[in-house]
Amino acid sequence: MILLELIQQFFNGPNKPNIFRLLCELVTVEVLCHPHSRRYGTALHGLLLLLTMAASQAAIYFLVDSDNASTALEAPICLAFLLLHLVLTRKMDGTHIFYYASWAYFTAELATQTFVPLQTQVLRLTSETVPGLCLTLLYYALLTAGVGYCVYRLLLPAVRYSQTAAIPKRRLALHGLMMILFTVLANYQVIFWLLGENNRLNSNMITVYRWVVCAVCIFVLLLQNSLETLQRTEMELALNRQLWLLQKEQYKLSQENIDLINRKCHDLKHQMEAIRQLKDEVEIDRQLEEMEHAVLIYDSAMKTGNRALDIVLTEKSLQCEGRHINMTCMADGSYLDFLDKIDLYTMFGNALDNAIEAVSKLEDRAQRVIQVAVYTERDLLMIRVRNYSQGKVALVDGLPATSKEDKQDHGIGLRSIRSTAEKYGGDIAIQSTEHIFSLQILIPLPQRQPLEEAE
Repeated sequence: MILLELIQQFFNGPNKPNIFRLLCELVTVEVLCHPHSRRYGTALHGLLLLLTMAASQAAIYFLVDSDNASTALEAPICLAFLLLHLVLTRKMDGTHIFYYASWAYFTAELATQTFVPLQTQVLRLTSETVPGLCLTLLYYALLTAGVGYCVYRLLLPAVRYSQTAAIPKRRLALHGLMMILFTVLANYQVIFWLLGENNRLNSNMITVYRWVVCAVCIFVLLLQNSLETLQRTEMELALNRQLWLLQKEQYKLSQENIDLINRKCHDLKHQMEAIRQLKDEVEIDRQLEEMEHAVLIYDSAMKTGNRALDIVLTEKSLQCEGRHINMTCMADGSYLDFLDKIDLYTMFGNALDNAIEAVSKLEDRAQRVIQVAVYTERDLLMIRVRNYSQGKVALVDGLPATSKEDKQDHGIGLRSIRSTAEKYGGDIAIQSTEHIFSLQILIPLPQRQPLEEAE
C-alpha cells in the first residue's frame, strides 16, 4: 500500500507533469537515436532509464518550490538529466546528443501541455482508489506509447542523421536559439507579466500560451529542415543531370574512338601481311611480329553481345593495358538489353574507374587484377566488379568512407551507380576485406512476356 500511495502521489500530485515530460523525452530519444549507438545491453540500458527518472524527480523535489514561480525550472532540469542520460548511454558525439535532445525537449513539452491538463476531464469519474490509479497509469502509458508512435512515423524520417554524418552548424544554432527562446517565454514570471497579475489562476490561458509557443518553435525547426532537404535534393538532381550529360557525351566519343581504332587495326593487319609476303628476311619477320602483337592489344575489343557494354569494356581495357592492369570479363551482354545505354555506360564506367584507380596504387603488379562478371541469379541481374585493395575499406551508409579533403564531391561515382540501380528498382552491395574490394549491382530482371503474347 505504501508503494501504491507513493505512485499515486506522483501521478496525481504536482510531479505529474514532470514524470510524463521525462517519459516523453526518453521515448523520443529512444526512437530517434540509432539502436547501434547504445553503450550497454537492454537490461542495463533499461535500468539506467529508471535511474534517470528517479534522479530527475529527486532533483525537482529538492530544487523546485511548487508554491512559487520556480516551477519554470522543471523543464530545464528534466532536459539536463536527459542530456546526462544520453552522454552515459549513447556512443554519439556532442552535436548528435544535443540535436536529438532538443527534439525530445520540444516533443515532450508539446505533449505535456496537450495531455496533462486533460487528465482531470478524462478521469473525472475515477476516485482516489487503486482502480483509479490503475486507470491513471494506463492513461499515461497509452499517451507515452502514442507519442513514441507519432515520433516514429512523423519525426524520425525527417530528422534522423547517420551516426557519422555531420549535422550542419546552422541547424544546431537554430535548435539552441529555439530552446532558449522557449525556455524564456515559457517562464511563469514572463507569462504573468504578459497576461497580467489577474491571470495567475487562469491555468487554461497559461497552458494555451505555452502550447502555442512550443508549437511555433517546432514549426520553425521543421520548416528549416524542409528547406535544407529541398536545397540538398535540388543540388543532387542538378549534379546527377550534369553527370548524365557528361556520361552521354563521353559515351559518344568512346564509341567513335573504338570504331576508329578497330578500322585502323584491321587495315594495319592487312598491310603487315602484305609486307611479310614481299620480304622474307628473319629480322623483318621479327619486327612485324612485334608490331602485330602491339596491334592485337588495340584489336582486342570486347564482344559480349551488347554494343554499349562492348564499348565501355574495350575503352577501360585500353586504360588497363597502359597501367599494366589485367582485366578479365565474363559477361553475357544480352541480359543488359533492357538497360538504357547511357545508364549502362554510367554504371560500368564509374565502377571500372574506381577499380582502376584502386589497383593502380598497388606496388605488386601481380595484384593489379580487375574481375568483371555479368550473370543472372533467380530474377536478379548481377553485375560484379572485384579488385585487390590496400586494406579493408570502411563503409558509411553502405558506401566507402573517404580520407580526401573534399568529402562532399568524393564518392559521386558510387552514388551515381546506386542512383542508376535504384532507377530500375535495384541497389548496390559493397563488401570489403583486407585485400579484396567487391562491388555488386543487383537489378530485378523485367518480366518476360509469354511466347504466345510475344508472337
